[in-house]
Amino acid sequence: MVTGLRYLVRGWLTALAGLFLAWGEALAKPNIIFIMADDMGYGDLGCYGGRHIETPHLDRMAKEGLRFTQCYSGSPVCAPARSVLMTGLHAGHTRVRGNTGRGGVVGLGGKEGRVPLRDEDVTVAEVLKKAGYVAGMAGKWGLGEPGTTGLPVRQGFDEWFGHLNQRRAHTYYPDYLWLNDARFELPGNTGGRRQQYSHDLFTGFALNFIRRHREEPFFLYLPYTVPHARFEIPDLGAYAEKEWTEQEKVYAAMITRLDADVGALLALLRELDLDENTVVFFCSDNGAANRYDSLFRSSGALRGRKRDMTEGGIRTPMIVRWPGTISPDRVSDAPWTFTDFLATAADIGGLPVPPETDGMSVLPTLKGKHQPELENRFLYWEFFEGGFKQAARWQAWKAIRSRPDKAIELYHLENDPGEAQDVARQHPEVVLAFENYLAGARWPSEAWPSPIDDQLGYALERTTILTSVEPDWLWFQSRPVAIPGDGDGGPRVLVTTQKTKRFEPHGYFDWHHVQSVDGGGQWSEPVGIPGLRRQREANGDERVPGDLWLSWHEPSKTVLATGKTFTFEDQGRRENNRLEEVSYAVYRPAEGVWSGMRILELPERDHDGKPFIAPNAGCNQAVVLADGDVLLPIRYQKVMDPVNYTTMVARCRYDGEELVYEEHGSELSLPQGRGLYEPSLAKVGSSYFLTLRADDTAYVARSADGLHFDPIQEWAFDDGAPLGSYNTQQHWVTRGNTLFLVYTRRGAENDHVFRHRAPLFMARVDLEALCVLRHTERVLIPEDGARLGNFGVCNVGADETWVVTSEFFDRDSARAQAANRVLLAKIRWLGREDPR
Repeated sequence: MVTGLRYLVRGWLTALAGLFLAWGEALAKPNIIFIMADDMGYGDLGCYGGRHIETPHLDRMAKEGLRFTQCYSGSPVCAPARSVLMTGLHAGHTRVRGNTGRGGVVGLGGKEGRVPLRDEDVTVAEVLKKAGYVAGMAGKWGLGEPGTTGLPVRQGFDEWFGHLNQRRAHTYYPDYLWLNDARFELPGNTGGRRQQYSHDLFTGFALNFIRRHREEPFFLYLPYTVPHARFEIPDLGAYAEKEWTEQEKVYAAMITRLDADVGALLALLRELDLDENTVVFFCSDNGAANRYDSLFRSSGALRGRKRDMTEGGIRTPMIVRWPGTISPDRVSDAPWTFTDFLATAADIGGLPVPPETDGMSVLPTLKGKHQPELENRFLYWEFFEGGFKQAARWQAWKAIRSRPDKAIELYHLENDPGEAQDVARQHPEVVLAFENYLAGARWPSEAWPSPIDDQLGYALERTTILTSVEPDWLWFQSRPVAIPGDGDGGPRVLVTTQKTKRFEPHGYFDWHHVQSVDGGGQWSEPVGIPGLRRQREANGDERVPGDLWLSWHEPSKTVLATGKTFTFEDQGRRENNRLEEVSYAVYRPAEGVWSGMRILELPERDHDGKPFIAPNAGCNQAVVLADGDVLLPIRYQKVMDPVNYTTMVARCRYDGEELVYEEHGSELSLPQGRGLYEPSLAKVGSSYFLTLRADDTAYVARSADGLHFDPIQEWAFDDGAPLGSYNTQQHWVTRGNTLFLVYTRRGAENDHVFRHRAPLFMARVDLEALCVLRHTERVLIPEDGARLGNFGVCNVGADETWVVTSEFFDRDSARAQAANRVLLAKIRWLGREDPR
């Protein structure tokens, strides 16, 4: 799949080459120069507020062109920033996502893990060459070692001079550099001598390249190494007598030397009459390595520095000059990133934007047009040093997830450019939008596996199925089932939901269902189910089925809804839970009709000779076997008092009409509190797994046949800490031979939620240790002032799983009178194959 897409792109480039050759010399394509400093801060230049470092040429460049205030690097560190710039793919898609990764080669600096670009990666240079450009580069590459596919001359550059390895670029007096594909010795630096300053050599190459190619369109990439440490320079110039530290003097002198060389390049363009036909970009590769807050304030008013996901780590100065095309002395706050340079360069060169890029052309903005699409898209970063981190920007919002197990931090950059105030709790709807985006923003990488790759092979989308605005009623106990081949090219999804009095946890009344035949894009209006209404019996009691779980039964092509009965005595005013029974109902999709409520008959006695008192299958996830039998978890009481539940799994015969008990296995019990209840069952491979609710914690057990279980063990994370789920349901999501648990728990800043029943989490389960892998935990549905603890799960086709829940409000909730919603989290499985 990867190779096919890459060859498609290369075929597109080859076709364009012929087209442009036919046009020949008639096109006066603009030259493109991209100059990049190394570790220079956002606030160092005079035109960005710097007061101590002399940068007259760059300040003049800003006066003559366009200065961007919200431009971003591709990463807070060197190599991935350059990979994003060259490939137009953000840090979650580009090849090189860190300075070192798994499986890379040993670099010239002696460090393992240097991952090179591959032949199938398409760079800016390759794109522009097909439009007739000659491509040259001088400086630091960092995307391929000697003998690898990542060499610049294998990635579209006709000529190049500089460092392959970023670690060797830390010295400014190296023994050698690389010229094209061969070593270029520097005898003036051998034996400890310091006669050939690499930065000056890069400038000399650049000036020579421009002179030699002035008669043809050229792309010149100048990723300079100053002012990166080590701090070496031939002379301190104007800073020699400053009462600063030696490092501060060298740092300032490096930037001023860079400024002078930019001035020399611009002067040469004027000399050669190339000024108006050359667009020049200038930026830094990432944030400042050192903030120098007491003197330079290199990060300006921004928080953080290099290696940080805050603005000080990724926002860069960006100046673009193009006389006659870009109006002078302009300032733009349009947000864009290194991902956009490839598309912009293609657009400048008269090419259509390549089909595979995360960026978009900012050429209209350069020319003075407003591009609202730049503001209304998500920008993405990820970083691996010190643990996996993610960040994204959307409009003026910035989200940071500092660790996979941490909640999202949210900042509003217009009001708070220094990211001082986390406003996530005040804007849950914005956090939700970022959760949706981050869940599917990256492709798995063998070289840079994130801690979430074991689990996050999915994209997550959240939508609302149904909203109730009735002040006294809620939709509750909502659960889905997929009916195969009964929709528009996919399954029809049916969701049952029960009309419930707003502030009464068991105020259950009539059942309804809604349907979607287009993958959840549109839903029908709620339709009442006559046979599942709350009805008054002859003795005055009122009965209604409740806590229904829906299972698709392939052999009979029916939906089996299993649950319990609720009985309300005293003219429907008082629930008597000792009268519970296992109830079920049948839906026939071909006819579009539901049966009425039916009761599963159980034996008189269990294995201990005790009666089945108040049996109940409410909210219990069942398993349909290949032969059509159903494994149905059931809880019951062995004695009338005190209330203490035992859990077992019953094997039942089902023919699409009647559910008949055949046998049951282990009788799992717990002496404390109300025992074990609301069990849910799943099958993965040849094993069965049962999760069980208890008053103070939750338990799990394994079985080889789905009936007879090993001893229960308390749910815990893989680090040994208790999961923290208690007195509420857990259910299963299965994906091939992988098992996930969906649950609520303590410890998520949710003490204000009744029994901590929000947010709704999902995490992968270690099938051997029977524990939850903490690093895979993700919020499926965030907390928004309501309980979310009653929910359902179903697989919708081979590549999608849905989790459906309903909001329940408590009287003292901040949203007590809010519109109640039935919520859907769509888990779209991406698979392990790189989607490229």
